[in-house]
Amino acid sequence: AVVSTQSTGTVLLSSCKVCGFSANLMVSNLKDVIEEKAGYAMVEACKSERGQQKKPIMVPPVPDSKYIDRLPEKIPLQGQTASEKSLQDSYFAEVKLYRCLESLERDLLVIHQLEYTHEQYSSFVGDHNCTIKSCKRDCGKECEKDCSKHLQSHLCHNAKTNVEGECDFVVVGQKYLVVFEVKGLVLSEDEESNSFIKFQGCCDDALRQRKRMAKLLKATIDVDIAVYEFTAFCNISKEKGNVFESFGGPASTYENVLYAEDLSNFSDWFNDKIPLQCSSNDTLFETMKSPLAALLGLWSLSPENKWDVSKISLSKCILEVNNKIKGAFLTRESSEKLI
Repeated sequence: AVVSTQSTGTVLLSSCKVCGFSANLMVSNLKDVIEEKAGYAMVEACKSERGQQKKPIMVPPVPDSKYIDRLPEKIPLQGQTASEKSLQDSYFAEVKLYRCLESLERDLLVIHQLEYTHEQYSSFVGDHNCTIKSCKRDCGKECEKDCSKHLQSHLCHNAKTNVEGECDFVVVGQKYLVVFEVKGLVLSEDEESNSFIKFQGCCDDALRQRKRMAKLLKATIDVDIAVYEFTAFCNISKEKGNVFESFGGPASTYENVLYAEDLSNFSDWFNDKIPLQCSSNDTLFETMKSPLAALLGLWSLSPENKWDVSKISLSKCILEVNNKIKGAFLTRESSEKLI
């Protein structure tokens, strides 16, 4: 395999035309590029952005705003418009947690919306079982099409540039890493009959995403670094969540769940669930050098393995938000039709 890098932050990987097999070498080289080239550049940029301040470093410095405009709250929605509303609810739930993490008084780096391709994920974890939720490959036994064995019986067959997964938040602290999957589930009174089904589906989906991300994290760290996983229901009360949990289901489904009330006292919740792991005077960049480089490098990469250090620039983020507000026609037009 041949690896070439350019000043634009591009890595090109080509397989051996003689033997036709170089997958292991390719992913190994990509891992080196993520950590040592893209990751190093991103770490240095974060140091520069932070300066001497001792507060959480937010990456990006403002929440990624895929669904920045807002549909009406009290008008019945259907079809595509209802789907857009659900996506917006999820985004605004992420913003709530983003602000909570931003307010913590700890030496942290928080990555919002870490997305990775099959090739990028494989460069850290190697061969792995299929994690495609809708995969219909036969598990070898008579079963329903959504049988969980489908995701356990064969290796992942995703195309290398296809998105393998994403994580809403990864928190890098002193000797610990935290995964947060955020669910923006909003329940109305007329949905009472199937609200538990929706809640349990969200829990199952979040657990699957958490485990996949935790596997990647463990491939970037030493054994003495703790990894925590949580699912956040930012719009569901603890009382409602406890009722749902009492309906039954695997205990693992409801492990490490936080609700709206936990966000109101997030600092206390965080300190209780995630105790300080390091008492030295070393900085985060010194104690967590390897996972920081791996995760920041991975976050900076496009599906084509190009990286852009300017993604963490506050001025660039503000400009992108401004452009998205100007161009938010899809949901605005849908709103106007309803109004």
